[in-house]
Amino acid sequence: MIICIYAATQILSPTEDCDDDTLQGHFAQFKKENNKSFSSAEEDNKRFAIFKSNFKEMVKHNKSGASYTMGVTSLSDLTADEFKSI
Repeated sequence: MIICIYAATQILSPTEDCDDDTLQGHFAQFKKENNKSFSSAEEDNKRFAIFKSNFKEMVKHNKSGASYTMGVTSLSDLTADEFKSI
C-alpha cells in the first residue's frame, strides 16, 4: 500500500539531465499537479531554482545504481532545511 501511495504522488522519476526549458516544463507540471502558486515572480524563481537543484540531485542519485529511485513529489520545491522543519 505504501508503494502505491508513493507512486501516485510521484510525477516524474528523473534519469537524465534536462535543459532549463525542459525543467521549466517539469516545474509547471509540478505546480499544476500540486496546486502550487507563489506570491511573486521572485518567489517563483526561487522555488524553480530549488526544484532545479533537487532535480539534478535526483538524476545523480538515480544514475548511481542505488537500490531505490528518487522522484519528484509535492516537496520537490523545498530546501533541505525546509524539508527537515516539516
